[in-house]
Amino acid sequence: MKSMLNSFIAAAMILLSSQTIAQVRASGEIEWLVGDLPPFAWKEGNKPRGYGVDLIAAMAGRMGRSVDISPVPWARAVATTREGDHYGVLPLARTPDREDQYRWLIKLTQVRYTFFAHRKQEGAAYINDIDALRTRKIGVLRGSPITNNLQAARFTQIVTATNYNDLLRLLELGAIDAAYAGQPMFLAAIRQTSFPENDFVTGVSLGSANLYLGASLKLDGDEAERWVNAYKALLNDGTVAKLRRRYDLPAL
Repeated sequence: MKSMLNSFIAAAMILLSSQTIAQVRASGEIEWLVGDLPPFAWKEGNKPRGYGVDLIAAMAGRMGRSVDISPVPWARAVATTREGDHYGVLPLARTPDREDQYRWLIKLTQVRYTFFAHRKQEGAAYINDIDALRTRKIGVLRGSPITNNLQAARFTQIVTATNYNDLLRLLELGAIDAAYAGQPMFLAAIRQTSFPENDFVTGVSLGSANLYLGASLKLDGDEAERWVNAYKALLNDGTVAKLRRRYDLPAL
């Protein structure tokens, strides 16, 4: 089974360059957009990696297709998928304000949103105190809906960053007191950088959401169904479970 899984992924990843993909993608087929959001997607050696990337590759292999994945800034990925007609995006938090803006194809996991601080900076003293954090500088990814959580909880100083590396750098410099992010994504991001993991402390959580493979609302229904059916096949044959173990994600 392991060799079959790797064969699906390897075959689908062969044509990963955007130029080749643009030539072979049929009209109406999904073009997947991913941000820098480990363990679901990140870029390594100019190629996307992660659970979501491997899952898409395996589904595409099941359908006899090449992979069409483009790493882009997260805010652009979300907006392009919302406004376009043939895009997919991951991992997309399913929130009330987004419910009618996307097709929700496949649930990836549930995530808790948590505060993180640098151990040597002032924010570490407040990391478990929601009331104290409300008046501190809090960093969040640009375009993330969890900004709404902070605003609803009356946080007054919200700083946006392009990616997790920027958030980590801002924490190290003391430019923000805490970062607010999905717990598995932030911890995975630390492991993908040169920052020592024990330099950061995990604090209190505020809210949670389900993460999905999402798609443009205008995506053809038959195309959406093909991807869902491919996922169900991989779920039934154990491929999904193997991929989740590979990236230390909890079992479904």
